[in-house]
Amino acid sequence: MIKYLIAPLFALALSFSVQAQARFGLAFDYEHIQAPRYENIGSGSGYGGSFFVRAPFSSHWGLDGSLDIAAGHTQTDYPSFSPSSVFSIATALVTQRRSFVSTTLPLHIVYSLSFQNVRVFAGPGLAFSHIQAEEYDFHGLKLDPNCSMLIGSVRAGCQLYQHVVLSGEFRFFKAYLSNDNNRVSNFLSVKLGYEFKPLKHSARH
Repeated sequence: MIKYLIAPLFALALSFSVQAQARFGLAFDYEHIQAPRYENIGSGSGYGGSFFVRAPFSSHWGLDGSLDIAAGHTQTDYPSFSPSSVFSIATALVTQRRSFVSTTLPLHIVYSLSFQNVRVFAGPGLAFSHIQAEEYDFHGLKLDPNCSMLIGSVRAGCQLYQHVVLSGEFRFFKAYLSNDNNRVSNFLSVKLGYEFKPLKHSARH
C-alpha cells in the first residue's frame, strides 16, 4: 500500500520545489549494499544515475529529493547440497555472483551554510528503495530476489562554484515493506553531479 503512495508524494514534492525556485540537476551515482551473504541478497556495489531537485525555503533550510537508479552485482553464499534431502550434509558453500537493479527515492531536509564559492549541507530524511536481484535455483533452493524498504537516511555534502555537487547518503534504519527474508544492513550512496541554474517564473502583464 505504501509503495503506491511514493510516486504521488514525489510528484507533490516536485511541484512544491518548482514553486520554491527549484534547482535541478543530474548526477553520477555509486551505490554500495551491505547485507548478509548466506541465502540473502549479499553485499555488493553498483553504478547508475540520479535526477535530483533542491528546493530552498529559507536562507539555510531546504528540501532535497532525487530519483536514483543503479545496477551492479552482489556476492551470495548457498549450501552445496539439495535442501530437499534430509540425508544431505552441507560440506561447503557455493558463492554466486548475482546482478541487481535498485531504484531509490530519497527525500531529505537539509541545513546549508554558504561560504565563498562553497556551500556545505547536511540533514536527515527518508528513502523508499526497491531491489530486484537475479534469481538462482540450486537443486531446488530458490530465493525471492525482491526487497522493498523504507529507510532512514542522512545526507551530507558540498557544492562548488554553484554547480558541482558532491554528496553522500548513508541509509541505515529499515522498515521492510515486502519480503523481509532478505535483510539489508545498510546502504551507502555517493553522488557527483551538476546542478543547473534555478528556474525563473515569467511574469505576465
